[in-house]
Amino acid sequence: MALRFERKIPLVLFVVFLVFAVLGFIFYQATASARDVREQEERTRVLLLDLESVVAVMTDAEADVRGFILTGNSTYADRFASKKRQADAIQARVEQAFGQIPEITASVARLGSSAGEFWARSAAKIERRKIEGPAAAFTELSVTEIKEPLDSFRAAANEIKAFEINAAAGRAAAFDLRLRASIWVLIVSVVAGIISLLFANFLVFSEGKRRAVAEGELIEVNKDLEQRVEVRTEELRALNDELTLAATEREDLLAKERVAREEAEIANRVRDEFMAAVSHEL
Repeated sequence: MALRFERKIPLVLFVVFLVFAVLGFIFYQATASARDVREQEERTRVLLLDLESVVAVMTDAEADVRGFILTGNSTYADRFASKKRQADAIQARVEQAFGQIPEITASVARLGSSAGEFWARSAAKIERRKIEGPAAAFTELSVTEIKEPLDSFRAAANEIKAFEINAAAGRAAAFDLRLRASIWVLIVSVVAGIISLLFANFLVFSEGKRRAVAEGELIEVNKDLEQRVEVRTEELRALNDELTLAATEREDLLAKERVAREEAEIANRVRDEFMAAVSHEL
C-alpha cells in the first residue's frame, strides 16, 4: 500500500534528521578521540622528558660525586643532595604513571631499585670522603660501583621509553583507523542525507505536479458542469416559456368558453321569454 504524501514527507525528514544526528555524534566522537590522543601524546612526551631528566640529573650527580671526592668542596655535596631530591620527585611521577602497566612492571621496579642503589652508593662515597678526608680521594675516585646502577637505570628507562613509544604508535594507528572509518561513515551519511533531500524535493515536486494536474482536471470538470448547467437552464427556460404559453392559451379558451356560456344563457332566457310571450297571446 503506497504511502500518502503527508506521510512520506515526515518520514523523509526523519531520515534526514537521523543522518544529521549521526553526523553530529560522529563529529563529537572524532573530536573527543582527537582530544584524547593529543592528551595522551602530551602525557607521553612529558613522561619521556621526565625519564630523560632523571637520567641527566643522575649523570650530573655522578659528576658532582667525582668533584666532591677530588676537591672536598661542600658545594658539590649540596648540589648532589639537591639533584637527589629533584630526581626523586621526577621519578615518583614516572613510577606512578607506569607502575600499573603489567608489561613494564619489571622495568619500573628495576628503575626504582637501580636509582636507589645509585644514590646509596654515591652518598656512601661522599660520606667516606667526608670522614677520611683527601686520603680517600685515591680510593673513592673510581666511580665504577655507581656507574653500574646508573647504566642499569638507563637500560630500564630505555625499555620504558621503547614501550611507551610503541604504545603511542599503536594508539596513533588505532586513531587513524577510527578516523578513516569515521570519514567513510561521514561520506556515506552525507550521501544519504543528500539523497534524502533530493528524494524529498522530488516528492514535493511530484506532489505539486500531481495536484496541478488534478486542479486542471477539476477546472475542466467544473467548466463542463457549468456548460451542462447552462444548457439545462436554457432547456428549462424554453420549457417554462412553453408552459407559460400553454397556460395563456388555456386562459383564453376558458375566457371564450365563459363568454359562450354567458351568451348561451342569454339566448336561453330570450327564448324562454319569447315562448312565454307566445303562450300568453295564444
